[in-house]
Amino acid sequence: MKEITPQSSFSVIEECWRHRKLYIIGLSIGTFIAFTVSFLTPKEYASFAKLSDEHIDSDILIGLDAMTAQLRNMEPKDLGTNSPIVYGMILHSKDFLKALAKSRIYDKRCTYQQYLGIKDINACIDAIKTKIKYKIDEKRYIITIRMTDRNPLVAAHLMNSILSLLHHKISQNKGIIIQAQVDQTKKEKDKALEIYQDAQKCYDTYFDAHFETSLPSEKKMITYLNSEKIRTQLLYNKKQEQYNRALALQQKPIYPFSILQSPTVAIKPFRPNVIVYIVTTDIILFIFLSWFILGRKTYQQFLKG
Repeated sequence: MKEITPQSSFSVIEECWRHRKLYIIGLSIGTFIAFTVSFLTPKEYASFAKLSDEHIDSDILIGLDAMTAQLRNMEPKDLGTNSPIVYGMILHSKDFLKALAKSRIYDKRCTYQQYLGIKDINACIDAIKTKIKYKIDEKRYIITIRMTDRNPLVAAHLMNSILSLLHHKISQNKGIIIQAQVDQTKKEKDKALEIYQDAQKCYDTYFDAHFETSLPSEKKMITYLNSEKIRTQLLYNKKQEQYNRALALQQKPIYPFSILQSPTVAIKPFRPNVIVYIVTTDIILFIFLSWFILGRKTYQQFLKG
């Protein structure tokens, strides 16, 4: 087998350089074809929005001393529905896409489904899903949403509809969670009140019946019942505090996310990218021409023996 030397490598480059006119003609034709294809391809415009989550809610510190309030603020926060990851899941959910399909495009005086001309709602949902893309920055809790359409005004309008629907959906979900917390804390408060009232009744009844007792066992029972009354009262006060905090939290306005970048109307098309078309076509043609030139040269040398 013939060893590959720097001279043989130089010969490859020299052989390609010798056919430089063929490269120039081929790449010129490829550039023209790529430019023509990109020109004839329907243009798509993109509207972008960048959101940041609002998961750090200031706690309601009603009835808490300074130390307890500080410790509560130092507790790790549960993101819950306030997370860009959840936002992305909502964006591609069937209910969300169906609501977007039914949203109206006022410039066109029709729904988005009618604008797309797709009668079947499931096919329409699949088509819309391909138009909505998102990218999540998990370190900074930022999500970038992209909506594409052949009409830049429609793309921007739909992005506004996406933000509106997303805000409504997250606020609704968070409202349900907060209401569940209110219901749960109220249930626990009522139960704690019932236990406290029973403990107070037991203490009052026993104390009234053994007010002048001198028996150690009865005095011990009075002390025990009094401690139970105090314990259940403290428990009730704690549950009442939690219920008041849940009610106060329910009254706070819900801010699911902050808009870092508002949707704008695109001026330049997002697709097709003429540069990408030309570079891709020229690379493929260059590889093909090089394979053809060197392959033919190798075959000629083989015939010569």
